[in-house]
Amino acid sequence: MVAGPTTRDLVLPFATLSGKTTDQNGVAVGEVAVTFTDNNYHFFPGDLGNTYILYPSSTVTSDANGDYEAASPPPCSTASASPARPA
Repeated sequence: MVAGPTTRDLVLPFATLSGKTTDQNGVAVGEVAVTFTDNNYHFFPGDLGNTYILYPSSTVTSDANGDYEAASPPPCSTASASPARPA
């Protein structure tokens, strides 16, 4: 057990997730906010004690062609989409 403040270096995996936002007919739709939300605590055991992490949500917006790219979205996350700007 560690008494007092402790700093730990964690090496987290990096990934890029890309995709395209489309309508029900497969036509590209731009300006769509895609949000990735992590709903799980992740456990990292260590010599100085255990660490639990809940990653923050991240949101990206698709471009005019519907393309989006999320750099290292939260692991085990769910994705939701909504208009980036209300109609």
